[in-house]
Amino acid sequence: MESDYVDTLLAHPFFKGMDLEHVSTIAECGSDGEYQTGEYLFHQGTTADQFFVLLDGAVSLEIQPGEQAPIVIQTRGAGKVLGWSWIFPGEEWKFNARVIRPVKAVVINTPCLNGKIEKDAELGYELLRRVAKVMMDRLQATRMQVMDIYAPSHSTALD
Repeated sequence: MESDYVDTLLAHPFFKGMDLEHVSTIAECGSDGEYQTGEYLFHQGTTADQFFVLLDGAVSLEIQPGEQAPIVIQTRGAGKVLGWSWIFPGEEWKFNARVIRPVKAVVINTPCLNGKIEKDAELGYELLRRVAKVMMDRLQATRMQVMDIYAPSHSTALD
């Protein structure tokens, strides 16, 4: 089954150009993930110990402010990855991840992956570079959302 994960990961945009040996190492920590609409991949405040390689479906990243309704921050779908908090062992999820369209994913067990990174600094560096790119893209998307919310209206009383 491991070779199935290697092929699947190699075909995923996040792993494009990654060394086959590194992808094979990551695949050793993989398992199948299938989730139905309304299920949660994780909840904010719980230990971040997985990394999701999304193959199909869509997930809504949400913040739960107390008793209020969740606030959708972003939606992630096929061809994307989900989760970066695992980079720091023991860290907790900062969001809820709710399935909004049935998801198929390769779920990477990150305690397993972190053990492999400890033995292969080059793998760790490569993953950190890629996860940092995801973080940068997500930060930029959030910045654009804030600009949309707080941008002054283009019309004035003189129009």
